[in-house]
Amino acid sequence: MGFERLVRVIQGKQSNYDTDIFTGTIAETAKITGKAYTGGDDKQSVASRVLADHIRAISFTIADGQLPSNTGAGYVIRRILRRAVRYYYSYLDYKQPLLFQLLPLLAKQFSNVFPELQQQVDFVSKVVKEEEEGFLRTLEKGLKRIDEVIAGAKGSVIDGTTAFELYDTYGFPIDLTRLIAQENKLQVDEPGFEKEMKQQKDRSRAATALDTEDWQVLSDGAGTQFVGYDSLEAGACITKYRKVKAKGKESYQLVLDVTPFYPEGGGQVGDTGELVFEGESIQVIDTKKENDLILHFTEVLPSNPGAPVLAKVDAADRQITA
Repeated sequence: MGFERLVRVIQGKQSNYDTDIFTGTIAETAKITGKAYTGGDDKQSVASRVLADHIRAISFTIADGQLPSNTGAGYVIRRILRRAVRYYYSYLDYKQPLLFQLLPLLAKQFSNVFPELQQQVDFVSKVVKEEEEGFLRTLEKGLKRIDEVIAGAKGSVIDGTTAFELYDTYGFPIDLTRLIAQENKLQVDEPGFEKEMKQQKDRSRAATALDTEDWQVLSDGAGTQFVGYDSLEAGACITKYRKVKAKGKESYQLVLDVTPFYPEGGGQVGDTGELVFEGESIQVIDTKKENDLILHFTEVLPSNPGAPVLAKVDAADRQITA
């Protein structure tokens, strides 16, 4: 028997969501949105239950070290979060970030069993809010687009090309498109979607194929500490670098032990800015992620790669592209 069902039996409730595991979060959602929770099957109540469930998965996982991203476990978190955003946007008529407002209550509720969330509540709230803001910027246009698709759907299927457009242009995970399709008694051509996804990946690999030299390691390290949610500047050192060539043009990839530079992902382009070495300034023209490494792209190397560096994100560019 799962934890929620066990609590339901102990507390003598008819639903898991009537237990005190969820009631506090549901009540806070009603307070923030002004939408009453009836406990029934109406869309408002369903949305409140979805938020109460999803915010736990999102916040605990981020506090445990997994940030939202476009790959692997990070994309699972992003998909769950975007599904929750769509529910409060469409069914609670709340058009601004909501999930992050629930974090203080949740952190306090579970402080004795999962103190890591309470200890990192400001950081987790900031991550969640930025994710919400990013998706909200495209959600309205995406919903209008999917309404057009539903109205013009031939038969009972949303074709794979359109499903991929919703993913690629508006940030709709395929499971969100599937959910909206099911609500309108439609299906999604998922094999067609996967075909479009593969073609895009093939095009991307061909366009960005890099001829890379070996890494020049300056110091051992377990990766990069990302501090860009809290600061746009950080003191750092280069741990390794390498020369790369793409389409006949040479550039460099630098890995720092600490960085405020946000790598490309989730519809947000990579940060730009500068690295200042003992008075020598080098421009960072892009930032990407490769496995667990955050790569800072530059056109030149510093004269002394081993010198301390001040990493500075272009704040205006971050604001425009975030």
